[in-house]
Amino acid sequence: MKTVLGIVGGSGLYDLPGLTEVEWRSIDSPWGTPSDAILFAEYESLPVCFLPRHGRSHRLSPGAINYRANIDAASRPRRPRPGPPMRVQSTGAPALQPAETRKTHRS
Repeated sequence: MKTVLGIVGGSGLYDLPGLTEVEWRSIDSPWGTPSDAILFAEYESLPVCFLPRHGRSHRLSPGAINYRANIDAASRPRRPRPGPPMRVQSTGAPALQPAETRKTHRS
């Protein structure tokens, strides 16, 4: 069985250069509707599935995201459960800032 890289990530990752065989497909979930359709593509012959966490137009605020539906849909886009052998969750850009430039909320 070939490894599939499943990514639930932020805006813009679906515009990565080098993606081929690009196709968007809606995936149903027993938990409700995921944030968006899933991008199916290949990157250097590796199958990739990407779900934009906030939707393609960044239309969902963090409180409006159906996280259960997202993880369920991202876990099984190409085959029945349990899903791709590898799943990556990206983080928001502010968390990637160096510690010395990041604002902290300390009292």
